[in-house]
Amino acid sequence: MSRMASASRAGEERWAAAALAREGVPIVHSVDHDGTFEGADVVVANEDLVFVGLGMRSNRSGVQQVARAFRDAGVAEVIEVEIPPWLRAYRRHHQRGGQRPGDGHADPALLGGLSENLQKNGTASR
Repeated sequence: MSRMASASRAGEERWAAAALAREGVPIVHSVDHDGTFEGADVVVANEDLVFVGLGMRSNRSGVQQVARAFRDAGVAEVIEVEIPPWLRAYRRHHQRGGQRPGDGHADPALLGGLSENLQKNGTASR
């Protein structure tokens, strides 16, 4: 579960957690303490390769927590990367309306496989 960096989105994770619980979706990790992490800073390339990015809204603590959760779930290779400032600016532009449907989103089939790995490996941490 993400933990938003933006003050205007603080606490949003409680609403998301409640919605997921209503649908029976397990939460295997929640970013906590001083960590911040937003979902746009992760790319699931395939079931064995995940990139976790340190950016404007995801700090080192959050990145390390999310990377550890993926590793604990059995993802073979988790690569922590720093998102360069020029790419952050590009992403902001697309988030303001320049984005086409499907851009920047992981393949749902890959996420389904990852979810199965998380459940199978019993990864449940907070």
